Amino acid sequence: MGLQRGAAARDHQPRRHDRRRLVSVEYFPNSRAARTDTIGLTDVRGRVRWVPAFAGIVSLTARRGHETVATAASVQFPSVPPGAVLVFLFAGTVLLGGSGWAIIRLFERDAPLDADPPAMV
Repeated sequence: MGLQRGAAARDHQPRRHDRRRLVSVEYFPNSRAARTDTIGLTDVRGRVRWVPAFAGIVSLTARRGHETVATAASVQFPSVPPGAVLVFLFAGTVLLGGSGWAIIRLFERDAPLDADPPAMV
């Protein structure tokens, strides 16, 4: 037991070779809509807390002097945004409603057809 407690206590102490790094994020990398934000400095254990601003592909970069470490990640919303559902329903109503109206209008019996062309004198 004593050895485990001592080892756990040593793990929580900062190590001399750990150094802080500046971490930045690039949303939508390699696109015209790319946006770069600085997250901040890591703690002595190399951790940083970050709340993504956008969902999608991101590129995370940690820099310390000339040393750079980078990785790509996918950020997803935990659920579907309500605005996206409303836009989807509105678009579906417009598209399917217009199609339905056109089909009903096409098969109406009293619909005027241009059967009589204008008389030519």
